[in-house]
Amino acid sequence: MSMIKSYAAKEAGGELEVYEYDPGELKPQDVEVQVDYCGICHSDLSMIDNEWGFSQYPLVAGHEVIGRVVALGSAAQDKGLQVGQRVGLAGRRVAVVTATPVLAVIRSTASKVRCRRL
Repeated sequence: MSMIKSYAAKEAGGELEVYEYDPGELKPQDVEVQVDYCGICHSDLSMIDNEWGFSQYPLVAGHEVIGRVVALGSAAQDKGLQVGQRVGLAGRRVAVVTATPVLAVIRSTASKVRCRRL
């Protein structure tokens, strides 16, 4: 995977600062997405402020994402995704927008992907 450039809070309630990190090698079940747009919702603000008591820092907020697939791990290659495909991610759910159908990946592991048409 490429180096990731993002914004992160480095402490509870901290300002977002430029943050770069290496996510390591692409695992078999991983999908690397180049982010085009990212939304921030109230749960992100709660995590930045550690309102629920389990945030870990540095914390990169934003789990509502639109982007394009740039790399697929070996186990992810046969799950219907393609490099260059536009995808949307929302928390633990992933919406894949193709030319016709829209799929929501409810759960993705190396061995199984359950999908539902929207």
